[in-house]
Amino acid sequence: MTEVMEMNVESFGASGEKRANDDEAPQPTKKVKTEMRQINISEKNPISVLNEIKVGLKYTIVEQSGPPHNPTFKVKVDVDGQTYYGVGNSKKLAKSDAAMKVLNSFIQFPIPGMIITNNDTICMPRMDFTSDQMPCKPENVAAKANKNRTLQKGPLMMLNELYPNSEMSCVNNESDPYARFQVTLKIGDETFVGSGANKKLAKNAAAAVALRKLVNYSAPEDSDPYCGTYSALPNAKKEDLERSDTIARLVNEKFLAVMDNDLEHMKRKVLAGIVMIRGGDINNAEVLAVTTGTKCVSGEHISINGASLNDMHAEILSRRCLMNYFYDQLEMLSTGGKTFLDCMHGVPKSTYLLSLKK
Repeated sequence: MTEVMEMNVESFGASGEKRANDDEAPQPTKKVKTEMRQINISEKNPISVLNEIKVGLKYTIVEQSGPPHNPTFKVKVDVDGQTYYGVGNSKKLAKSDAAMKVLNSFIQFPIPGMIITNNDTICMPRMDFTSDQMPCKPENVAAKANKNRTLQKGPLMMLNELYPNSEMSCVNNESDPYARFQVTLKIGDETFVGSGANKKLAKNAAAAVALRKLVNYSAPEDSDPYCGTYSALPNAKKEDLERSDTIARLVNEKFLAVMDNDLEHMKRKVLAGIVMIRGGDINNAEVLAVTTGTKCVSGEHISINGASLNDMHAEILSRRCLMNYFYDQLEMLSTGGKTFLDCMHGVPKSTYLLSLKK
């Protein structure tokens, strides 16, 4: 589709004055054909879009009010004999407001609101006006709202709705301030355990563990972090989540057993542990090391110039215990003693190849 535009072409001299052409025949009006380009509204601000559609528009400041530190400008622009006004805290914002009103007047589709930052940067979301997608039906909107309400329910509330006959018992453990209460949840023939600093957290933790296994439950993002949620692991498999729950429970139980009646050393910041699983069966898991210490720093805060020695983190201490365990096993193997390798059924000892890197 093309549009024919008439333009009066006049020649000017170097001084900017119009040349006399009395002796020349009047120049005929030239017709210039310009193709209408497809305008991408989503990547431009309203002023640029309007300038491409209507060339040569003039914006006029008609009013300025307000204090000097926070002025308000009122701008007008005339398009096709009609005047449009725009208001803003800067001239650019006022012009953008006026251009937006012009675009809304003759473009048949709605333009979503723009985001205007403090440095007068104008951002518009991408829009697809060629889509034939039908608007959502009221029943679809209601179904989506009900789904969102379901996702916002806590694990304990969902457990009461899905399994109203479940049995729950609570045991108080004064020795551990972080897992003071331990709740045992029984649903049918299965038992689930959760712990927390109070009864509510312990019940939610047990309910979350049960729902993850029974109905593949995923807790909402704004739920309590101590309720056994895994919203930060959306792609994790259910088996992996169950295994991590079991490993965490084994480490906590071993720590409580070691620190039994030792309230002075019971206080901790971070608890870390190493668990060995034989044959892939979590029921045969054995806790090799349990350590406490400070929280391990993240990668961007680790000193690489030797200015800081990170030696008392729980994770680093647990790794040191694991290395000591491996060295003990090597010594036992060299003296003919029984090691953890003897539990590997079906693997001949001649195929063992062990090495430790310092």
